[in-house]
Amino acid sequence: MPKMTPSEAMAEVLVQEGVTHVSGILGSAFMDLLDLFPAAGIDFISVRHEQTAGHMEDAFTRMTGKAGVCIGQNGPGITNYVTAVATANMAHTPMVLISPSAGSISVGWDGFQECDTWNLFKPITKASLRVPHPKRAADILRTAFRIAYAERGPVLVDIPRDFFYGELDEDILAPSQYRVAPGGIGNPEQFRDAVEVLKSAKRPVIVSGRGVVDSDALETVKALAEHLNAPVACTYLHNDAFPCDHPLWTGPIGYMGSKAAMRILQQADVILAIGTRLSYFGTLPQYDINYFPKTAKIVQIDINPRHIAKTHPVAVGLCADARDASVELLARVREAMPNPKRDDAVYAMVKAELEDWYKEIAAIADEPVLDGRMHPRKALEVVGRFVTEHNAIATTDIGNTSSTANSYLRFRNAKRSVA
Repeated sequence: MPKMTPSEAMAEVLVQEGVTHVSGILGSAFMDLLDLFPAAGIDFISVRHEQTAGHMEDAFTRMTGKAGVCIGQNGPGITNYVTAVATANMAHTPMVLISPSAGSISVGWDGFQECDTWNLFKPITKASLRVPHPKRAADILRTAFRIAYAERGPVLVDIPRDFFYGELDEDILAPSQYRVAPGGIGNPEQFRDAVEVLKSAKRPVIVSGRGVVDSDALETVKALAEHLNAPVACTYLHNDAFPCDHPLWTGPIGYMGSKAAMRILQQADVILAIGTRLSYFGTLPQYDINYFPKTAKIVQIDINPRHIAKTHPVAVGLCADARDASVELLARVREAMPNPKRDDAVYAMVKAELEDWYKEIAAIADEPVLDGRMHPRKALEVVGRFVTEHNAIATTDIGNTSSTANSYLRFRNAKRSVA
C-alpha cells in the first residue's frame, strides 16, 4: 500500500468519485486538503455564504446526477449549511459535506470554534459520520458517497481538524469496489405481481416523481402510460417528471397543484407510483379535494427501501432504480398485454379537465388588484410560459412562492425544475 497523508487519501477518493469541484468558504481547518486540490484537478469554488454553496451543489446534482461536495470552517462555517443540507435531504439529493471539527484533543473542552455539528446534522442527513482516527479518513469518505447515492441524500463527514495530518497506508479504490452503481430492479419475482395488478386496472393513473428525472426514465414512463392508457400526474414540485405537452399529462399533485390531476387521480383504482416516496405533505387533500384514493391498489417503485409504503399501503413494492424497474415492467406489461389499452375517451377526459383547470388559474391571474398593479399570479403565468417555450430551468424559493408556482410551471423536458 502506498504511504500518504489523510488529506491525500481523501483527495484520492474525491478524484475516484469524479469530483471536479468543491464549494465552500476557505478556512484554516482544511488548508492541507485544499492545497492538494489543484494537483488533483479539483476547483475550489469560493462563495460569500456557506448556504449558497449548499444550494449550488444541490442544483448541480439535480442537473448532472453527480453528488455535490461542500466544505467549510469548523463551527460557524459548517452550521451555515443547515438550511441547504435540510433542503437537499427533503429533495433526495446526494451530497457530501466535509465537516472539520475542533481538534481531537480539545473536543469537550470548548476547543477552537467547537460545535457538535455531528449531532446537529443527524436529523437532516441520511447519515452523520465521524472519522474516529486519521487512518480511517478515506474509508469514512468512501462510506459517505456510498450512502449518499444509495439512499439519495446528503451525508456529513465530521473530521477533527488535526486528522487531516499524519501518515497512513491506503489503497486507492475505484467506486465499483466500495459501492454499487445506481441501478437494478430488486426482486424480479415481484414484477409478476405488479403486472397482475396493472392488468386488473380499469382506471390506472401513473404518479411520476423525481426518481424518474434522476434516472432518465421519462421515455419509458411515456411508453408505460401509452400502453396502459394511464393519465400521468407529477409529484409535488417535480413538474418536469413528465412532459407537459404529452396528451396524458395531467399536471402536478400536492399543495397548489393541478385540480385536473387531483380529480383524475381521485377516480383511480390502480396507481403506479414511479420514483416517488408518495410523501405525506405531497398527497394531502387540496382545494377540498381528498384526491388520494384509499381503496386504490398501489404499485410503488422507489430506490430507497425506507420509502416503500412509508405513507400509503401498497399492493406491490418494488425497491429498485426507477428507470431499470420501468424498463423491466414495460417489457413484462407488453408481454402480458400485447395490445395497448388505447381509449380515446381517456385522452378526451384529460384534455377537458386540463382546459378547465387552465381557465381557472388564468382567470385568477387576470383579477384586478389595488392601484392597477399586476397580480402576482400573472407574473408566474408569464414566467411559466417563457420557461415552457424556451426549455428553461426554473428555480423557486421556499414557501408560497414555490407552491403557487406549482400551478404555472410546466416543462417539456426533465431536469428543468429546481424547487
